[in-house]
Amino acid sequence: MNVRSIVLFVVMAASLVATGYTVRSAPLHVIPRGVKVNGIDVGGMTFDRVEQELARRMKAQGQRSIKVSMGDTNFVVKPSQIGLKLDIAAVMEELRGLFGGRYSLWRRAALRRWALRGRYTTSTPVIYRRDEIHRLFSQMMKTVERPPRNARLDLINRKVIPSEDGRSMDLAGSIARFERIIQGGGDAMQVRMYRLKPRISSDALKDLSLKTVLGWYETSFASWGKWANRAHNLKVGGAKLTGTVLLPGKEFSINEALGPRTAKEGYRIAPVIALGETVDGMGGGMCQIASTMFAAAFFAGLDFAHAKPHSQPSHYIDLGLDATVFYPSVDLVLRNPYNFPVALRIDVSGGRVRVEVLGRERPFSKVTFIRRIVSETPFKTIFRDDKELFEGLFKKEQTGQKGYVVRRRRIFLDAEGHEIKAHTWTIVYAPTTMIIRKGTKKPDDPAFKAPPAPEFKPVGDPPAFRKESH
Repeated sequence: MNVRSIVLFVVMAASLVATGYTVRSAPLHVIPRGVKVNGIDVGGMTFDRVEQELARRMKAQGQRSIKVSMGDTNFVVKPSQIGLKLDIAAVMEELRGLFGGRYSLWRRAALRRWALRGRYTTSTPVIYRRDEIHRLFSQMMKTVERPPRNARLDLINRKVIPSEDGRSMDLAGSIARFERIIQGGGDAMQVRMYRLKPRISSDALKDLSLKTVLGWYETSFASWGKWANRAHNLKVGGAKLTGTVLLPGKEFSINEALGPRTAKEGYRIAPVIALGETVDGMGGGMCQIASTMFAAAFFAGLDFAHAKPHSQPSHYIDLGLDATVFYPSVDLVLRNPYNFPVALRIDVSGGRVRVEVLGRERPFSKVTFIRRIVSETPFKTIFRDDKELFEGLFKKEQTGQKGYVVRRRRIFLDAEGHEIKAHTWTIVYAPTTMIIRKGTKKPDDPAFKAPPAPEFKPVGDPPAFRKESH
């Protein structure tokens, strides 16, 4: 290369540099080809046009519901329910940051080249309320969830009521999948469901032998007047529990078997004991089912994983043989200690509750219950004003009764009457407060004179000692 050529090359390079310098601050009039937002090629569009297109799509997305399938059940989630919208401002800020400046000729050429190679692909951030999604999916889960049902026995028709699988939902995983759907612009998803197997299958009861009554007990109840609803509840609860099977070494929970005591499940409002007082509550009467079952299990030799006596003595069963239940906090849980299954037969009719524990054989000849009162606690009397009663009149609202500390024993005997084993418990019953309503209403007749206050007698003391054998 001669001197002339070298000079010419230098002049041309300087000219090109000068040209690039003179246009270094020129803007891009449109977004380069190849730039994509949410999979849409926005190349050749102005910033205003891109913003308009995204706004149009956001409006369309706001009108499109998302179908959520849970097994054979479908739900529809509207965008408005979860506050769903596109964060257009964020994506426009990103685009303007990339292409909205003033660039040199070389820089603009490089941006166009990189855009065509797919280097600039972005998504519009999606805004939604995660707390509302969680609330909606929690409601859906309650609708589709179904607990497994253990196989049970129809002891009247002597057949097995088959077990049923339950189902549940992966709540956290389903919410995460739903978020991916809405972030990707989808309109449908399938929730992952779990199959729940029952603890007692139909096959487990094929060779069941129930030829022996291991233990039984009966209690009585009234079914008229204010007790009619309570009697109804006893029949509902008994029907739900009869035929229940306990496999060897397994436990049975009354609360788990009955579930919440609601009107939907067929229960009615009836008297219950709460905080030492008799009040009306939904499902009143289940404690009598529990107590009768406890006593039958006691004489059948079953174990008690959890059992709690009443806070005060019960009128339908003796001290030491009762058990209280209150969903979901207070439960009666039985355990089968034998190497063969046992079943519960419950009959509620004719003013009595009868519970039988059936099994293959009785490993003992007799079970004896011994109960002794070791101490007493006096009850209190309180007066409550009653504006519906005239002054000087009194009415008993709740009968008082002493509290007791009771020593209970269970003795297993063989055929010769020899003791095989024994269990001892100490049980405490709180006293029942005597509640008297005292009239505060002024009589209309000034000459009205109230009769002498009556003597309100407490509940009599139970026998200090009791023994019963089955």
